[in-house]
Amino acid sequence: MMRSAYIFNPDNDLALANGADNYTAPKMARKIRDDLQLIPLWFADTGSTIIADCDTVNEAFVADTVKMFPQLGAVDLSHRDADCAMPWGWSRAIRSELKRLNIANLPDKLQLDAFRQLSHRRTSVDILSEIDYRGIMPSECFSLSDVQRYVSLHGETVVKAPWSCSGRGVFLINQTDFDRSRDLIAGIISKQGSVMCEKFLNKQSDFALEFRSEETGISFQGYSIFSNGNRFSYEKAIVADSFTLKKILLKEIDEQVLDNLCVRLQTALARFVPEWYRGYLGIDMMTFTDNGSLQVMPCVELNLRTTMGLLSSKLGDRILAPGRIGEMTITCRQTYDAVISYVKSLAPAQVENGKLVGGSLLLVPPKPGSIYTAVLTVV
Repeated sequence: MMRSAYIFNPDNDLALANGADNYTAPKMARKIRDDLQLIPLWFADTGSTIIADCDTVNEAFVADTVKMFPQLGAVDLSHRDADCAMPWGWSRAIRSELKRLNIANLPDKLQLDAFRQLSHRRTSVDILSEIDYRGIMPSECFSLSDVQRYVSLHGETVVKAPWSCSGRGVFLINQTDFDRSRDLIAGIISKQGSVMCEKFLNKQSDFALEFRSEETGISFQGYSIFSNGNRFSYEKAIVADSFTLKKILLKEIDEQVLDNLCVRLQTALARFVPEWYRGYLGIDMMTFTDNGSLQVMPCVELNLRTTMGLLSSKLGDRILAPGRIGEMTITCRQTYDAVISYVKSLAPAQVENGKLVGGSLLLVPPKPGSIYTAVLTVV
């Protein structure tokens, strides 16, 4: 069995936007990566390694976690003898980083350049066309006049940078306030070549289908149900086993519609995802109302990387007791002392037979200087 080296690089979308072999993310993006570096522990394959600090805090956390949840299997923090890499996301920058660590079997630069283009938000249009979506399509706009034309045709519009993360580079405009966004739009077009425009929809709920690309093809991994904030940034996710998550989705979506979408999207992904790619990917979707009718937008965007949705899905199937419902949150506090105070306020995790049945479970250990943490709470 291949020994994979996992690494948490949530700044990868920023590295894709930059496109260079060597890229330094903004300070807060580096901080998120450092504070949450053990996140892959919860979805890594048995026998894998996580590229993280080999310190006493991390080593004790991994040992305690695997003892508490033996189904996670053996995972260590030594990247020696790794056969391949499983980063959160692929870019030229992470390739350079992994090469310096002597990780084997890395994709070449030309492969990653093609992968970067596939990670562009325009791919959502290709996927929607492939599954014959009949709604109003997003459009790639290369100038301010293109954007203005789209807004005049479709009204309120969500504008997205081709590569961005955590809601940055995503904003809402309309005809009356277009001038206020003119410089922002022009700046993105200047740096990234275009923007994506999508008609604003009266959203009811966010969800995603999670997949994995392997030698045998694209496999369905599960569902994720999450919440985005007012600024389109990730807030929290519902955690439950796949059966329970599907039951929640079926309150809004017909089962045949959902199952059919899953099959069609899986087939579409097999056409677009390169054969060399080994790892997770997700398609963000949403339900929305139009003239009183509840409908599904089947591809808000393709995340050609691991996602927080995949993490919440794996937690539901691997960690949470069947039928229980939890909530996963990524929190930020101003100081390490505030993090410790928050952690102390949480109800202790209750684990029975290797499954979480109550309380709150820390997904990463708080370390001196940490301001970010991740928690799964049974509700």
